[in-house]
Amino acid sequence: MLGAAAAAAAMVALGSSSAKKSQRWHEKNKAKHKARQKEIKEKYSNKFSEEESKILYNINSQIGLSNLNKSSICCPECNCNFSVITINNIDIDFCSKCRSFWFDSNELKQISGYSRDVPSDNLASRKSKYNCPICNKSMQEYVFVKPHNLLVDQCLEHGVYLENKELNRVIEIS
Repeated sequence: MLGAAAAAAAMVALGSSSAKKSQRWHEKNKAKHKARQKEIKEKYSNKFSEEESKILYNINSQIGLSNLNKSSICCPECNCNFSVITINNIDIDFCSKCRSFWFDSNELKQISGYSRDVPSDNLASRKSKYNCPICNKSMQEYVFVKPHNLLVDQCLEHGVYLENKELNRVIEIS
């Protein structure tokens, strides 16, 4: 019996040592994560113009609200109803679950400043993995604008779907 008690005590001792190592590892990674977040914030504060920063701030302040109006259309990625936010007096559909956006025809060009929603929509495209939330037909995937490698999903009849973080890239490129 004494051997089992000693073994149990050794296991507890090893466990607490292991727990301390784990705690130190988590604290170290938490500090790395905070430093990385600060680095990203500084990078993007220098990357966007004042107008672009205002647009992004406006978006971020709205998407955090819990009382957004619900849209009648569903996100093609997760099938949840979009919520409606307003950017530059344009109502945009936003999915709070997957953090994506739907722009009806001619809305994205008003945000980006380009003459078309997808400036490179005349170039080669491929079938998107998403269907249009309006007509349920398969969308096409286009490079937003050359030489950038941002791929966006577009229904030529109804609008453009931007996945999480793609709107930031559109604003950055514009």
